[in-house]
Amino acid sequence: MSKIEKSRVCPKCGARLQYFDPFSPGFITKENYINHLNDHRVMLCDKCYHEHRQDEENEYLTLKNNELYAFLRKLKGKGTFIYVIDYVSFLSLFDDNISAILKDEKTIVVINRINRIIPKLDVSYVRDFVTKAFVSHGIDPLTVLFINDPKAEHEDIKAALVDFVDMNQDVYVIGPKFSGKTVAIKSFLKNYSNHSDSPVVLDTKKLPFITSKIPITKKSAIQEIEGFSNGKSLLEKVTYKLRQEMIAKSLITPISVSIHDRISLLFGGLAEINFIKAPKTRTTLITYANQYFVRKHIENNRFTNGLKAHKFIPTFNNSDASGATETITISLVKDVDFSLEISGLGFVILPKGSYVIAITLPDGVGITTSDRILIYAK
Repeated sequence: MSKIEKSRVCPKCGARLQYFDPFSPGFITKENYINHLNDHRVMLCDKCYHEHRQDEENEYLTLKNNELYAFLRKLKGKGTFIYVIDYVSFLSLFDDNISAILKDEKTIVVINRINRIIPKLDVSYVRDFVTKAFVSHGIDPLTVLFINDPKAEHEDIKAALVDFVDMNQDVYVIGPKFSGKTVAIKSFLKNYSNHSDSPVVLDTKKLPFITSKIPITKKSAIQEIEGFSNGKSLLEKVTYKLRQEMIAKSLITPISVSIHDRISLLFGGLAEINFIKAPKTRTTLITYANQYFVRKHIENNRFTNGLKAHKFIPTFNNSDASGATETITISLVKDVDFSLEISGLGFVILPKGSYVIAITLPDGVGITTSDRILIYAK
């Protein structure tokens, strides 16, 4: 093989480089292909390039997380932790190291965006569900609170401040990226009677991992800790613009759809759930991408159609035009209703039965099954 011929293949996978079919081996963009031919640079195909970038991101994420763990260990025993979760997607985002750090620490769990789902939730069921999830990861919360719930928020948070928070110690607000930690801080501050309407925000540029610090007494402050990541949230794999479009919705309307064998649920080019085997029944979807949702028979659809339509394209590092995907097939036999969560996208509530489900989504996105995540209030 000549030098020119060698330069026209991906050095990692060996596929011949081409720009005609983005879903065949060796694909690179036409611009990169032309540049590659002009200067004979060694160039990876898109798939191998994204795998290489993912490896680099994983190394960086590991390094940064280790620094965050060391920082949080220094806070043990010095105050109260407020752990914020986004109820639309939180089960895949637990971090074992952070759970170990918070073991035996005073921790209040705050559920954000619960009001966006359904106005008439069984609040007791949701609170018990979240408590069990945290206990299973080694964190025994003092209480579980709701924010963005006008009916319960004021009295619940006020009571928590009196009963559980020592105002002579700092309050540390933690949680996964994009869970709504700033919203939680605002809710706590407006319910703290001695706090002014215009809080003083201290300069935190020289403080590692602290994104905001607001005094609440002469001896203490409420501090927002930089969001942690285990790399499993789909929200981290889309552009900033698309992420804001997903999480800025004022209301997430549940979608009720019928399913059976060979039915496919698509969320633009973002994710696809193929029910290879499923009982003939109805399911409920709670998702940030419901405006992009379509239901089709598997035979009449390809996941790549969503990508080609540019409805909702997975991206890496908030800048690349496309991203590698993977398909995960799971088999389940359940004798009770259950939930299937795609991290950063939402969840599907499925009736009991026997299922074979193939899920296609960006590489590394977390998938979790659990008990039914919510029920309606009677």
